[in-house]
Amino acid sequence: EQALVRRVRAPNREDYLSDFISAADKKWDLVLITEHFDLSLVLLKRRLCLHTEDILYLKSLERIQRDTVEEPYTLARIGEIQHIDQALYDHFNATFWREVANEEGIMEELAEFQQLNKAVQSFCVQGSKRGYHGTYENVLAPRARDNFQCLAMNTRCLPFAQHLEARDDIAVTEEQRQELRDQDNDPDSLSYDQLVSLPKDSHLLELVYRSRLKH
Repeated sequence: EQALVRRVRAPNREDYLSDFISAADKKWDLVLITEHFDLSLVLLKRRLCLHTEDILYLKSLERIQRDTVEEPYTLARIGEIQHIDQALYDHFNATFWREVANEEGIMEELAEFQQLNKAVQSFCVQGSKRGYHGTYENVLAPRARDNFQCLAMNTRCLPFAQHLEARDDIAVTEEQRQELRDQDNDPDSLSYDQLVSLPKDSHLLELVYRSRLKH
């Protein structure tokens, strides 16, 4: 879409952008906002009638060093290049807060969810280590390395998808599955054998509550 916007002549650019946003608004029923991640998850939970367990997550892969841009010329150039991105963000950020305003008790539910998710993070995660591309990765607690939910939440998307495909796709050969097993050397991520053998209902919330009661 960005390339198309750049090819449109300037007099038609805003008309195109307006039509594009209007079409996106009709197609996308709900757009979540990254900097309001927890609130977005609670809103998604309500829209899809999910359980709290379905939206739990572990915070990971934070950048060790964040770069900021302050020069006015650079900021202006970024605004020009990302014109459509900014317009989309402004529109859906506004619609997001209108959706939130119509949800009775959502802020109270958000506070409860954040408290619970913090307890889950404390239960599953023992510390951190330097990860790829200048990020911190979680080091799981020993008790979490046998818990399906802790491992699953801490596993990156690509290896998780590869393991699911190896388990469910009959076209995947046993030799290919063995190659995946040979690559499973991270104790803080879900291995293929764990995906197959560990109980999926690992009662994480019950374990978290028990752990909190002990302290």
